[in-house]
Amino acid sequence: MKLLMVIFLFLCGYFAQNTANDLTVFLSGIEPNRGQIVVSVYNNQDDFLLIGKEYRTRIIKATTSEELLVFKDIPKGVYAVTTYQDRNSDGKMTKSFIGIPKEVFGFSNNYHPILSAPHFDDCYFKFDGDTTIKIKLKKF
Repeated sequence: MKLLMVIFLFLCGYFAQNTANDLTVFLSGIEPNRGQIVVSVYNNQDDFLLIGKEYRTRIIKATTSEELLVFKDIPKGVYAVTTYQDRNSDGKMTKSFIGIPKEVFGFSNNYHPILSAPHFDDCYFKFDGDTTIKIKLKKF
């Protein structure tokens, strides 16, 4: 009986340490009532910025200048978040003929690239429990 109790307590401790938590993303700098906001979470550098390789993505209407999104049940690990406002709701980031974004965008750590797309290392953060990050969307 004591052995079963020890095993039970061990398993309770193991699962308590490995439970998933919530990632809350607070966005500002949104142009109200213009299209939709796309927020993507990436969990590794190999897939970062690749369409269809996101760990999780949420799309919401752009109704106010600030929004709060919660990604539930995120395991502990390393993540990077990207976001942009799809003003014309065409499902992609509108860019100029030389590839410069025409819509507001943002990255975790509020990294703002100057001459090239960001790397995972510029935007990643360690997620080890319920966390809130803030991202300000900006134009290029």
